[in-house]
Amino acid sequence: MGFFYSESGSRKHHASAQREMPVATLRELKCRVCPLDKLAQKLGSPKLGATGSARPSVYVLGGGRSEEGDQKGSHFAGEAGRLLQASIPSWAEASIRYGSVVRCYSMEQREPTPVEVTCCSGWLEEDIEATKPQVIIGVGPVPLSWALKTSATYV
Repeated sequence: MGFFYSESGSRKHHASAQREMPVATLRELKCRVCPLDKLAQKLGSPKLGATGSARPSVYVLGGGRSEEGDQKGSHFAGEAGRLLQASIPSWAEASIRYGSVVRCYSMEQREPTPVEVTCCSGWLEEDIEATKPQVIIGVGPVPLSWALKTSATYV
């Protein structure tokens, strides 16, 4: 199985501008082949890794980054994040880690593409394995599809 992606990073694809790359290669090369890597210089906080506890009990996982989150350098910085933060008791905050399936903001309000998710999967899995949370909470369709492998687009 492989993915087609555009050399220009655009969502409009022309046959001459596309390359097919095996999923394993996308996962291994990570940012070096991710279409979002070309945007990194324009972002406030590119390639933002997970934040919070280094030994979390709970890992809260979102889909993609927002413009507000990019500017603030944090995950869950928008309205949904404020609602989430308000629901967490202060005594529990020290045992939570926050992350996103995709580490860069796409500069568009959209869900991450399958190629972007696949490129970031290695970083995410390494962080989860290193921090060993007891529970992972996926917020939204992207992290749930990624975790449950319910869609052929997220592997």
